[in-house]
Amino acid sequence: MVRYAKQLESRVLGLSGSHGIYIEPKTEDGLKPNADFQVVWLPQLDFAEVSHKAKCEVHCLGLARSGKRYGLRVATAQFQQVFTSAKPEAVYLAPGSRRSFVCGPWPFGSDRKGIAKALLASGWTCRPLQPAHHVPGGLMWTIQANEEPTSNVLPMQHGQVVISCQDAQPAAQMTQDIVGHTKTVQMCSTDATGSDPRLLQDPWSKAVQSMPQALSAPPATHVLHEMEQRLKQSLLSKMQATIEPMEIDSQEHRLQALEFQVQQIAGRQGQLEATVTDHHSQHTAQVHSLQQQMMAQLDLQSKQMQTMLTDQMSRIETILSKKARTE
Repeated sequence: MVRYAKQLESRVLGLSGSHGIYIEPKTEDGLKPNADFQVVWLPQLDFAEVSHKAKCEVHCLGLARSGKRYGLRVATAQFQQVFTSAKPEAVYLAPGSRRSFVCGPWPFGSDRKGIAKALLASGWTCRPLQPAHHVPGGLMWTIQANEEPTSNVLPMQHGQVVISCQDAQPAAQMTQDIVGHTKTVQMCSTDATGSDPRLLQDPWSKAVQSMPQALSAPPATHVLHEMEQRLKQSLLSKMQATIEPMEIDSQEHRLQALEFQVQQIAGRQGQLEATVTDHHSQHTAQVHSLQQQMMAQLDLQSKQMQTMLTDQMSRIETILSKKARTE
């Protein structure tokens, strides 16, 4: 810890980064960074590149370092101007309390620039940090912003994107001090077992024990159980009395309907058998007549063939017979 005069603050901060010494202004109690200054962090650049950029920026007061990251320290009034000049593609967030959100799902392959552009188009100024975890449909990204989003559900081309706050914490329980006498406070406070101390330390316990015990009345649960059983029996008897005639009527109606259906099926079966018998007799008669016609036709044809063959043979014999010579 080093104390310096306020009028020499700019010269002291200008020496930050030289010979391996880095200076960070704190509040008067030394617990928090001074709100009059802000740091533009440049994690992608090394010490030489950050030193060169610090010389090019007019409002740069000195260098800042956190581990392997380097940045430019500027006054809070010129923070936005230097931030826009040093990181033109990044999203500017005003200094102050920042909140963390989880946003997604975003398609695989989405980068910070595309997500920041899409959220800025919806009217919410925020800064995407890094992917948080994997969910069905894409990745959830951690988002940093100064204010609540305009809507917790944003419609995108790939689907809906849900935004939820990551800093939500349950409110701390307010403890109230009990004011009173020591014995009263001890009596009113409950121990770890949760038992009521007023039952354990009842001032009327001795008087109650000395009183004669009255006849114990039957427990209320037994009376309620008997009433419940009686009510069930009466309801069941009434339900059976009304259900049994209905069941008998419904059974008779079902039996009559079933008998009528069986009679219809038997009648149709008889008609079908008569029709099949009739068709069979008709087909038998037709086949018999067809057979007779075919036999008669065959006999006729055989007789005609025999006659034709006999006539042909006689002619051949006549032709072949020798004629007698006449000299």
